[in-house]
Formats: sequence, structure tokens, C-alpha cells
Amino acid sequence: MNITAREESKASELIEEKKPTFVEGVKIIKPSDITQGEEDFLFTVDYSQTLKEMIKAAGFDWVDEAITQKRFPLPNELFGKKLNLRAKLFHFDDYIGSERAIAKIKKADHRFKLATLAEQLAFAKEYRELQKEFPIISLGSKWKVTRHSSRVTAIDFGPNGRELATSSFEGIWLPSCRFLTVFK
Repeated sequence: MNITAREESKASELIEEKKPTFVEGVKIIKPSDITQGEEDFLFTVDYSQTLKEMIKAAGFDWVDEAITQKRFPLPNELFGKKLNLRAKLFHFDDYIGSERAIAKIKKADHRFKLATLAEQLAFAKEYRELQKEFPIISLGSKWKVTRHSSRVTAIDFGPNGRELATSSFEGIWLPSCRFLTVFK
């Protein structure tokens, strides 16, 4: 991102005054550079929060009670850290299974990995309106229910408003679905 000395000075003053998050700070410095294309997003994951706190901070109207710390654990090695991430949404505009979507994502852009639940929650907090446009699936955190059945998380907009739900990994995703990935 290229900024002028005047923009840098103004941004420094605003940052000192407002103490913004990473994403807010980037918006202050150069608002037009926040997204490069409609599917390039910046956000911060705060691993000092518990899963319940992350869910609450994202402000969902309805949350699937199957989403628990036991079923979707946060990584211990990241506890207490804040990570600034860049995400991309993959859209295939077709009915697609999870395994095929993963293969297509890896083939299309190896620089991105499948987003975890924690990353999905931070993304949902920062981009609250986006899930009203289409379901956003996170294939990076998987709960193994039985030997032949797993669940992943999806954020969507339904009869209850903004929803955080689990969906079958083995099922078929609708053409409207987007798959959340983060830069490695």
C-alpha cells in the first residue's frame, strides 16, 4: 500500500487518538485499499477470547447449540494472541461437495488455507452484513459426529436473522455458498 507523507501523518494522529483495531487502522490510512476485489478481506482474530466470547462478539441472532469448545476447540498454541489475517471467499456457482470444494480451492490458489471456526467468527464480526447476501462456509474446523458423519460451521441469514449453524460435511452445498479461506 502506497501512502503519502501527509496521509501517514494524519493516520498517525488518528491512530493515537482513537486506538483502532488493525482493520480500522488500515481503513483510516487508506480506505480505498481495504478490499482488492470483492473477495479480499482483512480482519483480526483475538485468541485471548473464549469461543463463547467470540460468538457473542460476532453478534449472531441465533447460534446452533452444538457449537461448543469441546466440539470445535480453539488452538492452544494461539491462546492470548491477536492475528491479523487476509481472507478470500471462493465461489463455485454450482452444487458441490466439501471434498470437491477443498480440491478446487487448493488447485485455484495454494496460498490460502481453509478457515477455522475462530477465523470465521472474527470475519463475521467484521463483515456482519455479508452473510445476508450468501451463506459462508468454514471447512477448516470439523466436528466428527460419528465414524461416517462430520459437521462444519456455516454463517447465514435465515428466519432467525444472522445465524451460526453446523452443516453436514458430507452433504452438497448450494450454488450460492461461499467458502472462507485465509492467507497462510
